[in-house]
Amino acid sequence: MMSDHRDVVVVGGGPAGLSAAVYAARARLNPLVLETLTVPSQAILTDLLENMPGFPEGIGGLDFVESLKKQALKFGAVLQNAVVTGVRPDAAGGFLVETEESVVRSKAVIIATGQHWRPLGVEGENALVGKGVSYCGVCDAPIFKGKPCVVVGGGNTALQEALYIARFASRVYLVHRRTQFRGSPLLVERVRRTPNVEIVVPAVVESVRGDGRLEAVLVRDLATGRPREITCDGLFVFVGRVPNTTFLRGVLSVDDAGYVVVDANLATSVPGVYAAGDCRVTPLRQVVTACADGAIAAESVYRYLSGAGHT
Repeated sequence: MMSDHRDVVVVGGGPAGLSAAVYAARARLNPLVLETLTVPSQAILTDLLENMPGFPEGIGGLDFVESLKKQALKFGAVLQNAVVTGVRPDAAGGFLVETEESVVRSKAVIIATGQHWRPLGVEGENALVGKGVSYCGVCDAPIFKGKPCVVVGGGNTALQEALYIARFASRVYLVHRRTQFRGSPLLVERVRRTPNVEIVVPAVVESVRGDGRLEAVLVRDLATGRPREITCDGLFVFVGRVPNTTFLRGVLSVDDAGYVVVDANLATSVPGVYAAGDCRVTPLRQVVTACADGAIAAESVYRYLSGAGHT
C-alpha cells in the first residue's frame, strides 16, 4: 500500500535521525522519520550522558532523545513507528522506502539506523541493561567511580575500554575466553601494567545476577571448569558491534562489517541516499558525533534537492 510522498525519509529515530529531522524540517523538506521501537537507539539505553556538551550535570539518554523528538515535531517533522525492510529506486524518480505495512515515496533518504553491541546472551544480561550492564565505557565509566567493574572482550576495543574504565573503577576484571588477546601487543602490555586491572583468562561469563541493579557476574574458568562469582557494580561488554544495516545489503556500498560507506558529505554510493551516525563508517561513535552527522546529512539533502550538488 502506497501511503505517503516525502522530500526526505529519515530511517532511524536516534540522535542522528532526529537531528537530521530537525534540520530538514527547518529547511522545509517535509521529513518523515521512521523509527522502530523494537531496536531502540543506543542512547536510550544509557542511564546518564555525562559527556554531551551543554549538560554539565549530565542528562538521561531517554530524556535527551525525547527532547530531540519534541524539537523535531516542533518544526514540523512527522514521526512514525515502522520497521523498514528495504530501500529501492522508484521508476518514477526518487526512492521507495518499504516498511512491513506500507511503501513511502521519497526524493531522498537518510539512513540513521545506528548499531547494536553484540550481547553475551547470558542469563540476566538483558534485564540489567542500563542498570549496571553497559556496552559503552566512554558513556558510562564515570558512573562507576570507586566501584568494581567487569569488562568482557579481547580485541582492541575491549582493551582500550578497560584502560579507560580503570581510570574510574576501583578494580577492573578483564574477562576473555582465550589466554591470548586479539588486540595490539602495545595495548595488552598497557593493560598488564595497570595496577587495578585483573586479567581473568581463559574464562567466560555464564550469568549475570542482580535485583534491580547489577550485583555480581558468574564466570567459569575454561581451563579448570571452576566457577567464580565476581561482585561488581558494572559489566561492560565488548564482544563485537553489529550495524543495523541488513536491509541495505546489495543496495549500497558497505564495508566488511556492514557499516555504510560515505563521503565527507555523508553521501552513499547511491545518489540521493545519505547515512548518518553509528551505522556509517566513522572513527568515533558518540551521541555528539551522531547529532553532527544528522545536521550534515540534512544539509546535503537540501543541496541535492535544490540542485546545488555537492562534492
